Amino acid sequence: MLGSLRISGFRAFSDLTVERLGRVTLVVGKNNVGKTTLLEAVHLHASGIYVGHVAHQVLERRDEYREDGSEIVDLERLFHRDNGSSSDSATISEASGNRALELTTAWSWWEGDDDRKQRRQGAIAPEGVAAERVFIVQRGPPIAPLPLSHHSAALALRRPEPRDSPSLMLPSAGFRASGIDIADLWDDIALTEHEERVIQALQIIEPSLERISMIKAGRAGRTAAAKLHGRVRLPLRSLGDGMNRILEIALGLVSIGRGGTFLVDEIDSGLHFTTLRDVWRLVFASAAILDVQVVATTHSWDCIEAFQQAAVDHPDSGVLVRLQREGNEFGSATFADEDLAIITRESIEVR
Repeated sequence: MLGSLRISGFRAFSDLTVERLGRVTLVVGKNNVGKTTLLEAVHLHASGIYVGHVAHQVLERRDEYREDGSEIVDLERLFHRDNGSSSDSATISEASGNRALELTTAWSWWEGDDDRKQRRQGAIAPEGVAAERVFIVQRGPPIAPLPLSHHSAALALRRPEPRDSPSLMLPSAGFRASGIDIADLWDDIALTEHEERVIQALQIIEPSLERISMIKAGRAGRTAAAKLHGRVRLPLRSLGDGMNRILEIALGLVSIGRGGTFLVDEIDSGLHFTTLRDVWRLVFASAAILDVQVVATTHSWDCIEAFQQAAVDHPDSGVLVRLQREGNEFGSATFADEDLAIITRESIEVR
């Protein structure tokens, strides 16, 4: 579990330190202070051998493609840019610098005759050689360099199944925005002990729900259908956006393996404020039982208050992180336990 965080040279952050992360962390702040970017940094750090795929996914979600009109993402956009200049390296680690994930770019070229060619790389390419820019990931044993000019995540690293990946991110627009089919997530946990946990989550909104299943629905592929007590089967989406959001949150929690990291952007999206306390109770309890670290974002005071109320039952597990920005500089403040209780009791503005 990541106990703190330092991000250097990554996207908007030239240097950001978060002194503490919890088993469950809620990140708050105004618009454009880097809440989603923080989630993306943690996602990359926790993604193990799938860093290349996650890097591409981050950029594809934001439509950050190269300016030549191709469908190739611009990996150099992962690095910090300021007033026309840009870095060529980024580091994501604990605040102490331990467990560092280093991302860099370099020039790469072949050297030697046809019989004894060797791949070389450096900050500057020799004149007269055919060189290309590569994306280099290093954390312990380095991962092979990924060409910036190719769909490298697809070529060099297979797309991970959620059950295989140590990190999973639920965007504000839902899993579909990451190319993840919730029907596949359901298949992985159907008829296991996790199925009942998902049903209990949905009963937060609809207590009469008895079971769900994934069914064929026109051209959209498979979708969730619900069986309510005394009623015929109906599409889960017909019960409102909140039901679909809770389904995705619950599926994410049970799909990521032990020791994994689950990121949720705008966790309260589509949820009525009256359900938030029970949703956070579900998140805290599931994170502890399943050994999962959860980092989520919100703009909502109701969500912050519900987070604190649920955190009371899980001492030392819940941490609130407030991001703030002044010009191009970003900072953070962390609150836990008694400080968090004071914030909500006194209605101190932290958003």
